[in-house]
Amino acid sequence: MRTPAERRYVQVGRVVLFVRGPEKNKLGVIVDIADQNRVLVEGPKPLGPVQRQLVNIKYLELTSLVVKGVQQNIHSKPLTALVEKSDVLAAWEKTAWAKKLAVRQAKRLLDDKGRWQLMRAKQQRSRLIKVAYFKAKRGDAPAKDKKEKPAKKEEAKTAAKPKAAAKGKAK
Repeated sequence: MRTPAERRYVQVGRVVLFVRGPEKNKLGVIVDIADQNRVLVEGPKPLGPVQRQLVNIKYLELTSLVVKGVQQNIHSKPLTALVEKSDVLAAWEKTAWAKKLAVRQAKRLLDDKGRWQLMRAKQQRSRLIKVAYFKAKRGDAPAKDKKEKPAKKEEAKTAAKPKAAAKGKAK
């Protein structure tokens, strides 16, 4: 649970991420609060061009970023200047959230060969981890030892005879 200082409040100047609609995965700034369900959001060019519009809060995710100095119903030019001055885009790109979205987008853009190469890389990584795990577990013993097979059929027969003799003596 977040402490009161870490909570994300709906406030003027809060940077938001669109999670639904035509502006999905674009950033915007809250310019005004209309009521408890809707806010006026604008996305200046540095963040991703989003026209000023009333948006339901359910379509947005609040980020931890706030543009300081934004007044209620600020015009587009001063808002753009404040966004550039506060360097919000660079701060957003450093967050784990933005990095995760970038990875998702990169995976979405892969073609068939790229998806296949990704699958093979995951398999190889999994095998390496598995081998290292079992080596550590067994104390540097190989992961799987194959039983040595006798070189000739005769040796296999002689190896089997003592076992059969031992079974007969036990009765």
